[in-house]
Amino acid sequence: MLKIRRVLFSTDFSECSAQALRYALLFAETHDAELHMLHAVVLHGDDPHNPANRFPDRERVFEELHETVESVLADTAAEHEAHEIGIERVTRRAVSVLPAVLDYAEECQADLIVCGTHGRGILGRLVLGSVVREIVRLAPCPVLTVRQREPAPTLHRVDRIIAPVDFSAHSALAVDYGRALAEELDAKLEIVHVLEESAYPECYYPVVTPPPASTGTTLRKVEDSLREWLAEQGDSGDTTVRVLAGRAAVEIAGVSEDGDSNLIVIATHGRTGFQRVLMGSVAEGVVQHARCPVMTVKPFGENLCRDKQDQMPPAS
Repeated sequence: MLKIRRVLFSTDFSECSAQALRYALLFAETHDAELHMLHAVVLHGDDPHNPANRFPDRERVFEELHETVESVLADTAAEHEAHEIGIERVTRRAVSVLPAVLDYAEECQADLIVCGTHGRGILGRLVLGSVVREIVRLAPCPVLTVRQREPAPTLHRVDRIIAPVDFSAHSALAVDYGRALAEELDAKLEIVHVLEESAYPECYYPVVTPPPASTGTTLRKVEDSLREWLAEQGDSGDTTVRVLAGRAAVEIAGVSEDGDSNLIVIATHGRTGFQRVLMGSVAEGVVQHARCPVMTVKPFGENLCRDKQDQMPPAS
């Protein structure tokens, strides 16, 4: 059973945040948890040479913004009083959204962070998506990212949990989360493994001629290995298993296209530098491209499956 006591929902009052709020409410209701609604008041006034930042009274501007945000948060909370959950409204002044979310997550000991990502064009992802990526990488607890969709889907429940695995101990954590979520949300669990097809420059041929990973025989062998691996993780054998060939992030995102009530649970190491390029690119790609919500979990920090925490190898 997952142990979610406090859900932190970061909002900028956009339509994207409104869609993410539905999932924050769903998890708060399911676990009888507190919902903390956070908005960061940010004024980019660090550059004194920028005329746009020369306010006659910056403190007064911050006070007025704070009052406006409090009013909007209060109205939003009032709209959801029927959910009968405890709602905390929080406004924080910060130089940027990222430290406001991370600091408050530590302060309130959040078990889950929920935030929206617009999934817009290249420029939009660079400006807005970078904050979400850093929250996913640095947050001390699991993060649920909800991509804005047009038109907005009607959320009644989550019907299907998709847990991508790569046979590692870290991806086993995603299976544990997926299994617990499927039980609590009365959803189906589907385990997905993607066999990456090797790509070599033409000059390597015919010296190197790897067999295509997409052959039926190869995929069946991998599926058998995957079922054996799942059995070692305590699977009863009735879990749906799918093995695909291609680019992992693309294939995983593609699997989630089928249906409006899907949720992906994926493990990420949360590392930095070169190791992040090697180990975190798949999770980051899934968060960026999947149309359905994605929950990223880490083998360190605050884990919802606390009974599994001691079994995980330390992140390096």
